Amino acid sequence: MLTLPIERRAMGSLLPAGLTRRAGALLRLSRPAADRQRGPSVTPAGLAVWLAQSPHSHVAFDVFDTLVERTVAPEHVKLLAADRLCRLLGWSAIDGPALFRARQEAESNLCRRTFGKCGELEFRFSELADELIATLAAQGLALARDDQDRMRALMLDCEQAVERSVLRPIDAAIAALSCARKRGKKIVLVSDFYLPKPSLIELLAPFVTLAPSETLFVSSDLMASKRSGRLYPALCAALGISPPDLLMVGDNPHSDYAQARASGIDAVLLHQPERVAFYDSPAASALDSRAAQAAMRHVLERAPRAPSRNLRAVVPSLYLFAARLYAGARQAGHRDLFFLAREGEPLRAMFEIYQDSLGCRDAERIRTHDLRVSRRSCYAPSLRALDEESFHGLFRYYRRMSVRDFLQSLGLAPDRIALLNAEIDGDFDETIENFPASKALTDLRGSALFRASYEEHRRTQRANLLAYLESFGVPLARAPLVLVDIGWKGSIQDYLTAALASKSEVAGYYFGLLNIGQPLANKCGLMFTNVPAVSPFYRTYTENRTLFELLLCTDHGSALRYDARADGGIDVVLDDDADELAYIRKELLPLRDDVLAAFRAFCAVGNRYCLTETDIAAFAAQTHAELVFRPWRANARALAAARHRENFGSYATSRYSAREHVPLRDKLHFWRGLMRNPRAALATSFWPALTLYQHSNTLLTRLYAAARRHQDDRARRALRRPGGGA
Repeated sequence: MLTLPIERRAMGSLLPAGLTRRAGALLRLSRPAADRQRGPSVTPAGLAVWLAQSPHSHVAFDVFDTLVERTVAPEHVKLLAADRLCRLLGWSAIDGPALFRARQEAESNLCRRTFGKCGELEFRFSELADELIATLAAQGLALARDDQDRMRALMLDCEQAVERSVLRPIDAAIAALSCARKRGKKIVLVSDFYLPKPSLIELLAPFVTLAPSETLFVSSDLMASKRSGRLYPALCAALGISPPDLLMVGDNPHSDYAQARASGIDAVLLHQPERVAFYDSPAASALDSRAAQAAMRHVLERAPRAPSRNLRAVVPSLYLFAARLYAGARQAGHRDLFFLAREGEPLRAMFEIYQDSLGCRDAERIRTHDLRVSRRSCYAPSLRALDEESFHGLFRYYRRMSVRDFLQSLGLAPDRIALLNAEIDGDFDETIENFPASKALTDLRGSALFRASYEEHRRTQRANLLAYLESFGVPLARAPLVLVDIGWKGSIQDYLTAALASKSEVAGYYFGLLNIGQPLANKCGLMFTNVPAVSPFYRTYTENRTLFELLLCTDHGSALRYDARADGGIDVVLDDDADELAYIRKELLPLRDDVLAAFRAFCAVGNRYCLTETDIAAFAAQTHAELVFRPWRANARALAAARHRENFGSYATSRYSAREHVPLRDKLHFWRGLMRNPRAALATSFWPALTLYQHSNTLLTRLYAAARRHQDDRARRALRRPGGGA
């Protein structure tokens, strides 16, 4: 489990020891001995009654842990803000904990200078960014000018976003404030805080709203604090009152009681021992790995559906994919991402949820687009003239097909296929084992009707596809066309690259990328890949890739072709198969929607704890392994019955298993193959662990799973060795 050397610290502990002792001595000497003890205290629930008996005309309330409280330790707000800033900027050279430590040093430097000038341990947040940039440079991490500018612009947003997420009202104290206001008392808010007054007012707005005649005093604005006692005379002078007219209410025995009393102001302490105990407990930590693991598990297990319909185990890997995609696109300077339908549509929704969770505003937000493409709709635009075309982009993956399969993969309309079938002898539906070398393909090439149909179709589709891409308003002549998809080989990227020729560069980010001899330029597998070497957890994620294709579904068919309208626009013609869509809407969309809901909740956990990518990756692989390597579980059994319809090269509807019980004859045949060549016996399986379980038993399947996980662990250790590549 993750343990980092970060703890909750008082501001004084960030300063040099000599300066800390000097500051402490000055503070002790500034107050009478009689006032160094705790004064009268009251619980938030009894505060309203206490204020009703007060004769004071003005009541000053402390803010934090008086009117509002945090769900994390105060210093860990800064840690979470540092973590969010690193993710928002897409940094990889420094993580949240390291940036937090640099921030602590920067704050110490600022406080040292302020103390030398006016005896205050204060700093202004507006000065922190420049000091932090200088601190990082001194540590050997010099930021580029653009990163410096973005850091200055985003630090306050990150700080406020984290504060908003962790602040909770202390209802009884806020009710007491309202009662005092109704009794005609003038309300004042006072805080020792490093954010400026407008920021604190914005943070308090959901809980406390100041009347026009009421005001807020913040120590960093005035460079005078309650801690030193210098804020109290300034407060009374600004209000035009004498100290006996004011009552101070707060939770800090020194700042809110003793220093107020030393200034001649009556004070009352809020008694909240449970709040002090909470801040000192692991529950208030952003680094409690046990609590983080439990919170992540809770998201995965609290599905509203039956266990057989809970596939939330994929959520951590999808979260990590979104995080890596954002960081990768940010580092590469990409401003627009095109998510490929159909699997790309849920991925796009998750990516937008992730950007929302980071608090991305317009300037930082990466624009996303729904690009309705498929292998079939992009293949024809990528083709050359018939005499120059070998159809390698199709035959690389599919060699066993019928004439009809081939013509459908080209995207020809059914009526044109019917005309060709009438002209050319032969059964268009007969499956041919090696179609590229068949007489049927030779006959097609020799057909004048096919040649004319082919040429017209590829030219028209290329022109329409280019017009469709232009309709998004992204200047592809100056910026690359950046694709996002579930992946495996990146075929659509290859087809689009050929269709665009030299008009634009095409790049692709994929959940997974497999090298089977296809072009690999500008392709990146974010969760698993064997390019250039096997990535961590590769065997876990490749155990059942079709799982993601099933869950990342939409309620429309895949793109067939692009038709030009009379007004110059482009319509995407979809392959809306009624049976497939009915199945998706009934069986798969509810699962997808539950995954989306869990993804949103998982983002909240990612913001509550400072999680390293290594921790999330290990957790994601573990939960995914529990799904794919345990096919006897209820959710895995339900998944085994799922259907998947191919729509390019092959047009069959497949499923993992149509039967739960395998006949003894089939089991014996499988065992003979397994004994001769275990790898070959499982090579053609959609889901090897399921195949093994159905043909053997739980024990053998567990041994297989352990072996695959061991291979993953060995590959990870190899990558960590010097020269290993990661």
